[in-house]
Amino acid sequence: MTNNFCYLKIFLILCIAFIAACNAPQPSGDQVTYPATEQLNNLSPEGVYNRLLLRHVSRRGVVNYRGLVRDSLQLNIYLDHLEAANMNDSAWSEAHELAFWINTYNASTLRLIIRNYPLRSPLDIGIVMPDISRPDYTVISQASSVAYDIEFITIGGYQYSLDEIRDEKIRKSFNDPRIHFALCNGTKSAPRLRREAYTGDKLNAQIEASTREFLILPDKNQINPNQPSLAPLFRDFAADFEKSGTTVFGFINRYLPVQIKPDAKAQYLQYNWLLNE
Repeated sequence: MTNNFCYLKIFLILCIAFIAACNAPQPSGDQVTYPATEQLNNLSPEGVYNRLLLRHVSRRGVVNYRGLVRDSLQLNIYLDHLEAANMNDSAWSEAHELAFWINTYNASTLRLIIRNYPLRSPLDIGIVMPDISRPDYTVISQASSVAYDIEFITIGGYQYSLDEIRDEKIRKSFNDPRIHFALCNGTKSAPRLRREAYTGDKLNAQIEASTREFLILPDKNQINPNQPSLAPLFRDFAADFEKSGTTVFGFINRYLPVQIKPDAKAQYLQYNWLLNE
């Protein structure tokens, strides 16, 4: 009798376990699986970063900063790799170097934000008391924030801020206005963060895709032949487009079927400084 009771008990336990396994949520076909932390050593630093972006950045460019905080080790692996780069490597091509600085800017922006998370806007970083009279953050001047002037990035033994990388290492060194569509400063009005690292061998295609995407998004630009409403970066960095041998309108007309007339009067959308989460 005792043996029969034990067998019955074991049978019931196995049945319960089987039912629980059948009812457990199963991954859908479009879900991506990710390696456990102990498996990261099998990936290159770039591979770690790419998986991190795929996991925490949506196709619409929405960033899961809460998740990035949990996976900050993976971001640090990639940033440590960038910081250890040999900037005097003669084998680097111009595309390789530009991809390096774009990745440094974007990944460092993520680090700056998660170090200060939670926050409503990058403008809050370094500010003791945010300006609560402007809760939408749409009309605050970039000059009101110290976030982009903090020198927290170490490359080749030198300290850089995000603005220094953008202005000194990218804009002054590379005569290509498309770089503005590859840099994501963590705000809603910025170009979307690409879900992969930029690489020297694919850079032109990647940066071209980022440019086209930015131009067609209605929350970034609203193209009208006579009175286009443009992203503020076209006003703030108009000289970069002119330096490359074109005008802002001429540059945009290369990409869109609706052509802006040369005598059109441009308006500029308000910049939304809220965090892109």
